[in-house]
Amino acid sequence: MKVLFINEYMGFVGGVEQYIFDTVLGLIKQNIVCSLAYEKVSDNDLFIYQNLFENTYNVQSFSDLKQVDFAYYDLIYFHKVTNLDLWKDVIALNPSIIMVHDYDFVCPRKHKYFLWGHQICKRPASYLCVLDGGFFQRDAKTKKIGIKSPLTFFKNLDILKTFRNVIVASTYMKEQLLINGLLDENIQILPPCVKDYGNTIESIVIKPRSLLYVGQLIYGKGVDLLIEAMHKMDDNIILNIVGTGNATQSLKELVVHYGLENRVQFHGYQSGEALDLMYSQSQLLVVPSRWAEPFGMVGIEAMAFKKAIIAFSVGGIKDWLKNGVNGYLCEKICSSQLANTIEYALSDLSLLKKMGENGFEMHLGIFASSTYFKRLTRYFSFVGSLREDMILKLKKIGV
Repeated sequence: MKVLFINEYMGFVGGVEQYIFDTVLGLIKQNIVCSLAYEKVSDNDLFIYQNLFENTYNVQSFSDLKQVDFAYYDLIYFHKVTNLDLWKDVIALNPSIIMVHDYDFVCPRKHKYFLWGHQICKRPASYLCVLDGGFFQRDAKTKKIGIKSPLTFFKNLDILKTFRNVIVASTYMKEQLLINGLLDENIQILPPCVKDYGNTIESIVIKPRSLLYVGQLIYGKGVDLLIEAMHKMDDNIILNIVGTGNATQSLKELVVHYGLENRVQFHGYQSGEALDLMYSQSQLLVVPSRWAEPFGMVGIEAMAFKKAIIAFSVGGIKDWLKNGVNGYLCEKICSSQLANTIEYALSDLSLLKKMGENGFEMHLGIFASSTYFKRLTRYFSFVGSLREDMILKLKKIGV
């Protein structure tokens, strides 16, 4: 089988690109050939990323589509795409799947929380979103505020509704698609997986009272709340922050403001063995997101390392974090409750270890790679088999 992945970026950027990388690695082991069409390039381990694929295509316009022989592929697997209208004919003429990783298609602000008050939004997208700044956007380079076309946004949403095969990672994400008009029978929940580290992590020495954050350094991820919580906790608790983003400088300034320079360290972007070591040496993972995480890959990554997790009870996190079983959920999004929960967890190391083991058992069961790839390849086979039916229908209408 040959699969063409479609994504905004080639190279590591965030959870989407990591998901594609891990998925392709697993598919290659099952003799499934993968290629990638992309809009932009990320320099993070680009050579490693690109070498996974048989072919790579830079597609930014309709003329760029001519370089791709779509008939060569059994199915097209869409991921994060900024302009579905570019791919409308490809979707109509080829067996296609789309995985909706985040809120880009269903929220003009992309965050699913209100600009004013920062409460999580539970409404479907509409033109009323303009009242909350939904169609304004800041240019990443110039920092100037511009207007995003509502027509383009709703055209993308309408094209998304034409997909008969939609994958999401969590119950929460399925609910968001349903309230925005997608059909229940077209949506499949398929939780992602991470690799099994087995007993390779047992020999790593854990740093006592050490917390870990892994993810982008942006407002919605709530790292500022975690730093504020550090200020409210015992002086012997340390925090390692892994990731980059547009809030990096302000977060470093916040650390200085609270006098936490000796307790909070920024490690920038990490991957591979370096990131594995960060997980292994930490006692607890914290996911302080104030936005409704569509899933939260870092959670199941931590479970693979037998780590308990503390997070705010938002979005898809509740699919994998069971309160009191493999960690704790904070119902109120504030630094005080986060600080209290972390200190409570660190006060009982035997329970903390048990929670890590419970999470590891969940990882081996629900989030095992064998389970994931069995379900994914079965779905691929089903969707790929539709190509012959599509060809017959096209011949009947003279296309």
